[in-house]
Formats: sequence, C-alpha cells, structure tokens
Amino acid sequence: MGEKKHSIRLWALILVAAELALAAFVMVRFELDLAKPLGWDLMWIVPIFVVHAVIPLAWRRAFLLGVTALLLVRILGGTSAMYAIAVGLALIGICHLPIAFRWRVSLVTAIAIGLALAAAHVVHGGHHLEAAIPILGGMFMFRLVLYLYDIRHEKPGAATPLERIGYFFLLPAPLAPFFPALDYQIYRRSWYQKPAFSTYQVGMLWISRGVVHLVLYRVIYHFFSPPTEFVHDLAGVAAFCLSGYLIYLRVSGLFHVITGGLRLFGYELPETHHLYFFAHDFSDYWRRINIYWKDFMTKMVFYPSFMSLRKLKLGHQSRLAVATIIVFIATAVLHAYQTFWLRGDFEIHQTDYAFWGILGLLVVANNLLDARRGPAKRDESKSWSWKKGLSISLRALGLFLLFAVLWALWSAQEWKVFADVMSQAQNAPAWQVLMLAGIGVAVMALGTLGQWIAHHGFNPFEAHPGLKRSVATTVLPLLFFGILWQWHSAVGIPGWLGARFDVVWVDQPNERDQINRERSYYEGLLAGGASVGAEEEKMTKEVVPDIRGVLYQERFGPAEVWGATWTTNRWGMRDKYYSKSKPPGVYRIAMTGASYTAGRGVKDGANFESLLEDQLNADHAGVEILNFATSANCTVQRLADLEMRIVDFHPDALFLICHGGEVDRNLRALARLVEERHEDFTFPFIDDLFEKAGVKRGDRQADTIRKLKPHEDELMSWVYRQIGDVCRAHDITPVWVYLANTRTRSLELAEEARPYAAAAGLVTIVLDDAYGGLPPEKVALSESDSHPNELGHQLVAKRLYEKLVDYRDEIGLPLPPESIQMTKLSKSH
Repeated sequence: MGEKKHSIRLWALILVAAELALAAFVMVRFELDLAKPLGWDLMWIVPIFVVHAVIPLAWRRAFLLGVTALLLVRILGGTSAMYAIAVGLALIGICHLPIAFRWRVSLVTAIAIGLALAAAHVVHGGHHLEAAIPILGGMFMFRLVLYLYDIRHEKPGAATPLERIGYFFLLPAPLAPFFPALDYQIYRRSWYQKPAFSTYQVGMLWISRGVVHLVLYRVIYHFFSPPTEFVHDLAGVAAFCLSGYLIYLRVSGLFHVITGGLRLFGYELPETHHLYFFAHDFSDYWRRINIYWKDFMTKMVFYPSFMSLRKLKLGHQSRLAVATIIVFIATAVLHAYQTFWLRGDFEIHQTDYAFWGILGLLVVANNLLDARRGPAKRDESKSWSWKKGLSISLRALGLFLLFAVLWALWSAQEWKVFADVMSQAQNAPAWQVLMLAGIGVAVMALGTLGQWIAHHGFNPFEAHPGLKRSVATTVLPLLFFGILWQWHSAVGIPGWLGARFDVVWVDQPNERDQINRERSYYEGLLAGGASVGAEEEKMTKEVVPDIRGVLYQERFGPAEVWGATWTTNRWGMRDKYYSKSKPPGVYRIAMTGASYTAGRGVKDGANFESLLEDQLNADHAGVEILNFATSANCTVQRLADLEMRIVDFHPDALFLICHGGEVDRNLRALARLVEERHEDFTFPFIDDLFEKAGVKRGDRQADTIRKLKPHEDELMSWVYRQIGDVCRAHDITPVWVYLANTRTRSLELAEEARPYAAAAGLVTIVLDDAYGGLPPEKVALSESDSHPNELGHQLVAKRLYEKLVDYRDEIGLPLPPESIQMTKLSKSH
C-alpha cells in the first residue's frame, strides 16, 4: 500500500517524539542556545510536533504560524509581539503592492532605514518596537532580499499567503535571530518533498549532532580558550588559535538544531555545514562551511557581479577572480550589517577586512589554479591509495592550522593584540615543540586511517544512514549527556570531572570573557567617558595617589547610580553613619570587597551586608557591619585600605569577600596601574617585585601580566600574610569569605585563593549554594550584568548568616543560644 509523504506511522511518530523529548531535556539542562529563553517551556515542542504531524496537511502551515505568534508573545510580551507581527506583515504586503518593482523596493528600504534609526537610537521608536527589532532583523534582513529577488519573476498564484508569511515567521526564528540565510525557492520546494518519517529522522539526527557541537563548544570555550595576556609560550599560542577556530562549533551546532527543527515540520532542507574541519583546499572549505551563506552570496553577489563585469571586456578568469573578491568584501560588510540588526552597533574592524580579504585571495588563487590544471587533474576519482590519503590529510591539517591562525586574527579584533599573542610563539620549549608535532602526526595518521575505513564501506559521517544507525547515532550522545547530568545532580560527579562539569552545564562566561567584561567595567570606572554616567563620576573620588586607585566620594547622594538609589556616609562608605570610635558593647565587623559587596544595582539597604547586619541585630543588638567595599579593587588594594583606613575604626573582625579569580584580578589591577604610570605603589614589596620581574612604569598591561605571572604565588602568599599580621597586631579576627559569581558558581574557584588565606591564619568560609539553587536569571540584575539583584542579596545574606552561626566560636561573634537553635532548625528543614 502506498503511503502519503506527509503521513507517519504511529510507532515512527512515537520514536521521533521520544528522541525530541530527550534532546529538549538535554538542551534545557545544559542551558543551550534556543533552550535558555524558554527553560522547561521548551518541552512543549514535543506535543507541538506531534499535533503538527497528525493534523490534516492543509492545516499545518496555519498551525505553525499560530505557534510562532504565541512564541513571539512568550519571548517579547504581547505589545512587542504585535509590533513584530504588524511590521513583518507590512513588509511582506509591500512586496506585493500593484506598483512598479522599484517602488516596492524603495518602500521596503524606507521602512528598513526607519527601523535602523530606531535600532541605533537615532530616533525614538518606543520600547516595544525596539525590543522587537532584533527578532525582526533575524527574520527579514536576508530573507527579504532573497524573497524580493525571487518573486520578481514569480508566476501569479505560485504560493499561498500562508506559505509566503511562513517563510519569514518560521517557528525557531523568535528564539534564534542568528538564523541561516534560507533560500525562498528551497523553502518552497522542500516541504514534504520526501516521506515524513525520513525527513523527521534526519532532522533528529541533525538536532543531536547540533547538541554535541554546542556541548563541545562549551568545553572548548571554558577550558581551552586562554585570555590573551596569559599566553606566554608556544603552547599558549596554539591553544589561543585553535580555541578561536573551534568555537565556531557554536554556529554550526545552532544551525544544525535550527535546520533539524525545520525538518520536524516537513522541510526537506539541505545541510548548513558539512565536515568543514576536513576541507583540504580553499574552494572545498568555502563549499563546506555555512553552505546557506555561500549559496546566498553566490546568488545575490557573485553571479550579478560576474555578469556585470562582461561590460569591462575582461576574460573569464579575470571576471571570476574579481567577482570572488567582491563576494568576500561584501561578506565582511554584511557581517557588520547582521551584527547591527542583532546588537544595534555597526562596526568593521581592520581584522575583519584582513580575514575576509585573505580568505578571498586564497579562494581566488585556488580557483585560478584549478582552472589552469584542467578537469583531468582536478578529478577526485574513487581510487584510493595510502599516498593519496596521506596527501589529503596533510593538506587538511595545513588548512586547519592556517584557518586557526586566521580566526585568531579575526577574534583578536586588533592587530597589536594579534601580533602580541603570536610573538609569544618564540618561547618554545623543546617539549612543547615535540608535543605539538606529535599531535600533528597523530591527527594525520587518524585522518588517513579514517579515509581508508570510509573507502572500504563504512562512513561514520554518512548524511542519510539506515534507520538503526540513525537512531543509535541520534540517541546515544543525548543519553550520555542526560545520564551525566542526572548523575551529577543526584549524587555529584566526584573530583576533577565533577568540578569541571559544574562549569560546563551552566551557560556562563569563561575566564577570557569575564576578564574582558571586568576590564571594560573597571577601565570605564577609572577613566570615565561615555561608559560612565555623571552620577558614577561624582560618586568616585579623583584617583587617589596610593595603590588603592579609587575610593567613593564622601556624603554622596542620594542619587540614582546603576539604576538604584546610592548614598555614601561621611567616611565614603555605602552605608549608614557610624562613628569612628567603636561604641561600648558593640561587636564591629569591617567588610571589604568589590561591587558585589557594595551592592551595585540594588537600592540602599538592600545589599547583603545591610541585610546581614539587620539579621544579626534582630538576634543580638549591638552588631555593626561597616561596608568598606569599593568597585574595581583587588586583594592588594584591600590590604592598603586595611592599613590606611579600616584599622582606625577598631573592628573586631575583618570580612574579605572574594569571588574567584583573585590571582588574576591582582595581576590585572597592578598591570593597569603600571600602564597608567602610577607612581605610589605603597608597599616596598611591590616595588621589589616589579624590579625582580622587570616591570617598568608604562609597560602594556599584557606585558606586565606575563612578567608577573611567574611570581603570582609569591605575591598571593605575601598579601594574605600581611593581612593576617596587620589584623593580629590590631586584635582583629581576619575572615576570608568566598562568594561565587551569580553565573560562574564553581566552588573549585574558591580553592585558588583559600589556601593562601588559610596558611596566613585567616578563618575561611565558603558560601556553598549562596543563591539557593536558583538559576542566574532569577538572581542576577540582567543577562549582561551578573551582579546580584535584591533576591540574590537576600539569599546571600541568609546563607552567610547560617555560616556565621557555624563559625561563631572561631570568629568570636556573640550570638544568643536561641538564634543558634533556630538557625539549625531552619537548615534541617
């Protein structure tokens, strides 16, 4: 019996639905792209798929459009979603007005310019429209160009209105503004082009492959992507280059999930990427990576340019070369255009032109060489030999390494940064050279062996494998990730692997990006300018001449800073008034830290320091916590503040609030002051350390960090030993407290500085589960600002109070027995 292409048997439907449920579970648990905006609501994709697969074919386009509209409401809110739908329908409608084609293009361009001005905040489009623009950009910025190109010569009635609208309002689009440049003709032709089960199962295979890519990206991003200033030898250069290239797995993973998802709704789409790391010449690479983009540029730029060049009476090869160069120049510009619609800024760096220019010239040279060699020598026959396999492996490895260097150039964004990193390759110990050479030989051997296996009938990367193999290839990676997560959440993966899994399964910035975020924040705070508001400039003193760098202004505010009311007392603390002399019968705590402790982004009295003080005084009147925290400081600067200011307030205890990355934060703070030619480093030890390391005033930050890196253990031991000695000399109990970042919550980071504090005699407290197990979006100010919100501060205060009860004897904190008992009871429940 024949079966309709859009129909599917019950057992096959159950199989695909189960695979989809497993994939959605893993994506939610690992907070992968597409899943993060929805959380557990992503699981609705399973019943949506099932309903779509069983309803009559005539209803399916309308059903998908309805789901997309609901998703827009879920992502943007009702009003912004209505703006997105209205503007989108208006753009589509203009394309079909009964006027000359050039006028339709002009009207579409005028609307696009208006939206661009709103996106750039040149004109005020209103909050709701501006919120919708990134998603509108993702849906229309390339597809509208393709659509206008194709409908110009389309026959009347070639497509239904639902089909036309559905091209733009595709289901994953609201979740993924960064979307493949799907061709309109391919979209139309592909709907249920093959039997439904075949299309669905390949879609699930691609989704599973995409999940693997995204998880691999997460591993590379966190553990093999060093900050530029920490690259100091050949191995570091190799890690920087390779990681910069390999994190493209995020793009290929996202596009696999998107196109796989579209296949679940009947679209028999081609691959977006095909084994691009295995390309063995430049033209082959261009054909394999981001295939939809290559097709878009060929259709919209290459062919029109190639045909237009005939007017110049150029030869065939010359036209081919010039048209190819135009394609790559246009690609650089269009990437900036895409970034503008998604992020609101249009910027092309010199390294963008360099990357695309070099790639374009290499492809041109490759094409011209192929043309001269002729078809006979270009023929890739089915015959295979070890010599041929080794040659292909060698070329593929060489191309991979070349592109790793090019991607390092592109990601560096500045020539001087790229040159600085690459110059470190001269520091090449023999063992590193041998290790990297050995890895290269092993890769070539494995590549050649893989070709031999494929030549003998087994291709592990077959595009359309048989059912059993397809299901196994789909399910096994997803099961592995799911079981790994379940194991860790239930009992905890022990040791080294568990600590790293803590980092991988949460979407959070790596060390490199966290450094860049902190640097932009700190340097903006210190240097002023556009990134610093007027209130922020007023609330900080002029840069003080000693090593502390920045202190808060005395008696500042109340004023709005970072979106919240901010007030400082007469001593420049973000706190209520305290006398310098300690009142009789009072237990006084001096708390020092950075912007988390100061309470950036929350109103006065809502930071965890104030909440903790209130809780302690609810149990035992007579506890004062003085908040000496200032933005942009490090442990060395806190030591200086302890000696110059804190001891004058006669505290009973000193709480140093740390967040991980303390070693690097100290190196960066010192390097920043060196680059600014700061004169007074307060401590003779620091001056001696600079002399020993060869640091000179005015050295670039990256150079200073590399010089100080071998001395970091000496620096950290000294600073904590000094803190302990100063505290003991003034009868102060020093307490080191680790508070994790709202996003980077690995407790392993505590072990970076805790041993130094413990060795110096400080009481050490690690606030495990400081945020009550809530996800970052619940306890952070925003996706771009990881500082705790008011709920985050409440949870930190609660957890710190519980820890103080446990450590009360070591700290000497006077707590009545009833409060201790109540805390134990609350923790047991």
